[in-house]
Amino acid sequence: MRFANDENTDDLEQSNAAAAKVVVLALLYIGHHPLGAGSFHTKLCRLKDILKACNSTQTLISEFGSSKKCQAELRKRIRPSSLGSAPLLMHELALLSEEIGFTLCPPALIPSFYPTGYSANQTLYVPNRIHSYVLNQCDAIVSLATTHIDLLKNAIRSQLHEAFNLVPAPDSQLATEDLSALPARLVGIFDTAYGTLEHRHPFLTYITAIRDAALILLCAHSGMRISEARELKRGCLRQHQDAAIGPANLIVGVPAKIQPITESTWICSDLAAKAIHVLEAISSVHHEMRDTKLVSGSFSNWLFTSVLGWKKKRHSIDPPRVSMIERINYPWLFDPETLKVTEDDLRVSELINGSSGGRVVLGKVWPFSFHQLRRTLVVNAVRSGRVALGSIQLQLKHLHLGMTEYYVRGYHSLSLNESMRIELAEELANEAARVAKGLADSKHFSPHGSAHKDRLLELISTSDLKGLAKLASQGTLSVRPTLLGVCLKKGNCEHGGYDTLSHCVTCPEALLDKGNVVRAEKLIAHSEPLLEALRPSGDSPRMRALEGQVSALKDFVIRVRSNEQ
Repeated sequence: MRFANDENTDDLEQSNAAAAKVVVLALLYIGHHPLGAGSFHTKLCRLKDILKACNSTQTLISEFGSSKKCQAELRKRIRPSSLGSAPLLMHELALLSEEIGFTLCPPALIPSFYPTGYSANQTLYVPNRIHSYVLNQCDAIVSLATTHIDLLKNAIRSQLHEAFNLVPAPDSQLATEDLSALPARLVGIFDTAYGTLEHRHPFLTYITAIRDAALILLCAHSGMRISEARELKRGCLRQHQDAAIGPANLIVGVPAKIQPITESTWICSDLAAKAIHVLEAISSVHHEMRDTKLVSGSFSNWLFTSVLGWKKKRHSIDPPRVSMIERINYPWLFDPETLKVTEDDLRVSELINGSSGGRVVLGKVWPFSFHQLRRTLVVNAVRSGRVALGSIQLQLKHLHLGMTEYYVRGYHSLSLNESMRIELAEELANEAARVAKGLADSKHFSPHGSAHKDRLLELISTSDLKGLAKLASQGTLSVRPTLLGVCLKKGNCEHGGYDTLSHCVTCPEALLDKGNVVRAEKLIAHSEPLLEALRPSGDSPRMRALEGQVSALKDFVIRVRSNEQ
């Protein structure tokens, strides 16, 4: 980045403004922090400290903010509403950083401003060596189960009937010679690995391992959240004949974090399909126990089940809930030495994950979690260059593309100390109060008429700034800037948040801002060519999203123009 010299004051002011813009973008990028509370001078001092960390020249530091013109520019740049409440979209940040020619969030910036240091909360990407090893081992045990599935189902039936003192069902006895059908390495391993389990047949422990390995494969090859996978039903796998790619496996389930709750589909590989077939076979035997009236369950026709309470008076069939780190702890399936982080693994982790906050340690076993499978799938798909971000968004059931970008780019967040956290909360509440007080002007209007606007602002009109700030801190008042105005809805937006346009124009919780009409017209001019380029390819989620947003923007412009007359 170029800075002006001392001799040209105008150039210096321009460079100061540009530097302020860069720093604000950096703050947006790393945590949307509005420089804390306090006077403008206090914020300016903090900004100077950041600029020092950015290796800017001593001239810039000494002269920064000395002119009224530059201070006015800074006032616009560091308004909390532009930082905390309505951060720029991810693609806007990327475009602006390219335009300025400055890499956002240099590492030296962080420790000077946040005394608690850097803390990466992003889900870890698993290095390929460890990731491939775990999935190959899981595939091996699931494939083995597929080969001997009838034998294993009979083993489950035999042990369940023995455990509940039932007359053995026809063809459910497990003959001794059947053990020879399994590889030698799986015979007799259960006593040494888990101790003697007198009330269970050793195969049941093996079945648990199969189910756990299948769950890992399912999440790794579909991108499903663990909560979504646990709630799958038997019969969830469908076959679809696609005109472009041929036969495809589809999983039908219910996505998490989306309201209202509706069924959705995930495309998956043959490995995930194989895992589902094995899980269905095991689950079907568990559900046979319902007919005995000795076992009940709160889940109907669930894919993931296990028989619980064998030594208790009450028995049930419920999905197991164990963390992935426990599932990895099968010493006869996963070699602990192979799971330890090598220097190459650490290098890959630091390149993609950045700082792990002490989670990834050389020579220690990789700290597994199920969500890492989802993140790793996304990063690998993008690195392949063959999968569009819009397709990944659809697969992950993300409400908007910014959530997908978060996975891809490896964004991090910062841990704030307590005093900084309190300052941030207070400043955001104060800014919400200031914005709320300005909503009564003629610039803001409701798409449902002036009477509806009066009802929305009834609480605001009867309170002063201090009272509004208190309401905002309590969550009673919510004022969130959007691309078309402000949103007054308390709680989460079921339509995707501040960067979703399609529903804002007609939303009863929204107030539209006439001042945004020029921006809307520019967005229309930018989006329409993109939409036309997509039409020859036929219907797609990306095309439908663009159509909805362009339609909403045009509706917004019409409403503004008609409201001005």
